[in-house]
Amino acid sequence: MKILVINGSPKVQNSNTIKLTNEFIRGIQNKTECSVTTFNAYESGNLHDCIGCFTCWTKTPGRCIFSDDMPLKEYIEADIVIWSFPLYCFGMPSKAKCVMDRLLPTKKPTIMIDDSGRNLHPSRYEVSGKKYILISTCGFYEVENNFEGLIKQFDLVYGDTYTSILCPEGELFSVPQLEGRCKEYLEGVVLAGEEYAVNNKISRKTQNLLSEKLFSRKAFIDMANASWDIKGDPNRLSKGHRILLQMAAIYNKHNYKKDIVLEFNFSDQDETYQLWIDRDKCVVVDNDFRDFTTKISTTLDVWLDISDGKISGPQAMMDGLYKVSGDFDTMMDMDKLFSTKTHTVSDSNKKKTNMSALLIPFITFWVGVPLSPFYGALATIVAAFLALLFAIKFRLTTYDYICACSAILLAIVSINGFDSNILVPISYIIFGIIWLVSCFLKIPLTAYYSVNEYGDEYLSNPLFVKTNRILTLCWSVAYFIVAIIVYYTLLTEFRAGTGIMTTVFFGFMGFYTKWFKDYYPAYVAKEK
Repeated sequence: MKILVINGSPKVQNSNTIKLTNEFIRGIQNKTECSVTTFNAYESGNLHDCIGCFTCWTKTPGRCIFSDDMPLKEYIEADIVIWSFPLYCFGMPSKAKCVMDRLLPTKKPTIMIDDSGRNLHPSRYEVSGKKYILISTCGFYEVENNFEGLIKQFDLVYGDTYTSILCPEGELFSVPQLEGRCKEYLEGVVLAGEEYAVNNKISRKTQNLLSEKLFSRKAFIDMANASWDIKGDPNRLSKGHRILLQMAAIYNKHNYKKDIVLEFNFSDQDETYQLWIDRDKCVVVDNDFRDFTTKISTTLDVWLDISDGKISGPQAMMDGLYKVSGDFDTMMDMDKLFSTKTHTVSDSNKKKTNMSALLIPFITFWVGVPLSPFYGALATIVAAFLALLFAIKFRLTTYDYICACSAILLAIVSINGFDSNILVPISYIIFGIIWLVSCFLKIPLTAYYSVNEYGDEYLSNPLFVKTNRILTLCWSVAYFIVAIIVYYTLLTEFRAGTGIMTTVFFGFMGFYTKWFKDYYPAYVAKEK
C-alpha cells in the first residue's frame, strides 16, 4: 500500500495537525505494510501556482507545463492520499490550495453529469480503489460554524471517497501542560488508523471518541485567552499570572476534597497569587488574599519549567527548587486537582494490588508452625494458594508470587521435620531479604501497594519512590530484628505467644509507616 501525505501546514513538522496525521499513519502501519511519502508544501522552493493555461488538457494531456516539485506522480500512484493542514480563514492554507489546483492534469476536460445531477470532469486515471483522508485542526472550540467551507470543497472534489478527522481545539496539542489529555486523543487517532487499514472506514464508536471535546468550552476559551502575550496591551498579564490562569482552567472539580487556598510566591518576580479552589471552580486572585492552606515558594522560571514538563515537579522539590508551607496534602493531590487526563471505564476497572496477598502465606506460617510444625505447614500451603486466588480481584505483583512460593517451600521443609525453632526465624530472614533486595531495584516493594492511594503514575514520582524505599528498608530491618527475637522466644515457655507478639510489633510498624509516608514528603518540601 502506498500513502501520500500532503502536509499543507506552514509549520511543517511542528504542525499540530501533522501530529494527528503521524498517529493515524502509525495506526495503519500497525495493521498492514505500507510505504509513506510526505510532501511538505511549505518546504518546497519550487512549486508554481496553476495559471489556468489548460495545456495539461490540450497540448500535453495529463502533463503540466511546469516541471517542479508538484507530487503529481506520487498522487496518481498512491492508494491513500492524506491531506493534512490546519484551518486557515475557514479553508485551507494557500500552498495546500495550490497543490489541489495543480491536480488539474488528473482530470479530463470533458464535462459529465453524475448520478446526483452534478457537473464534473471525469478522472483521467483509474481511481476506483483510491481513498482520501482529510485531517485538519483549528483554533476554535467546535467543528460547527468553522469547517463547513472546507467540508463543502472536499465534498465537491472527492464526493463519498474521503474520510475526515476534524479536530477543533487543535492549538492545545502544542501545550506541554496538556499532554496527558492530548495523548488520550492521539491514542484514539491511532485506533482510527487501525480501523481504516482493516475496514476502509472509521467505526462510529471511534468517530464519537474523536468528536469529544478535549476540554469544556469555558476551560478552552480561558486557556486560549490566557496564552496570548500581547506587547503593548495595557491589560497585559505577567507570565506567572497567565500560567496560573491556565492551571485554573484545567481544574478538575471531580477530584475536589475540600476548599483550598493555594498560594504561589514567585520570589524572583516579587509576585504573589492565590488559587481559590472550591467544589465548583478555581479562580486566580492577585489581591485581597485569604489565609493560605498551602503555599509554594519558587522562582517563575522553575514553575514554568515544571508546567512545561521540562523538569519533574517532585524531583524539583527534592532538589530544593521550591518549598512548601502549610498543608502538604494539597501537593499530593495536585496532579488530580489539575489533571488533564480523562479517567476512562478501563481506568476505573483496572485491578489494584493488595498487600494481603503478600503477607497471608508468611503470617500463616509464623502463627501456625510454632503451634504445630505439621498442621501449621499444611495451613501455610493452603493460605499460599488462596493468596494466589487474589488474582481474580486484584493485580498480583512479582513479590506476591515470590512470597507464595517461598512460603510453600518453607512449609514443605517443616513437614519433613526440620526444627521449627530454627525454621521460623529463617522464614523472617528470608522475608526480610526479599524486602531488602527490592530496595536496590528501581521500584521498592512497598511502592507497588501504596501506589493504590495515588495512581500508577506515582511509580515515576521520585519523592514517592524514595519515601517507599526508606519504608521498605525499615521493614526489612524490622524483619531481621524479629528473626532474632523469635529465635530466642521459641526456646522459652512463651513459644505459643510468638505470633501474638510479632503481630503487636508489626502493628507498631504499621502506625510508623502511616506517619512516615506523610511526614517525609512534607519534611523534604518544608520551607525552612
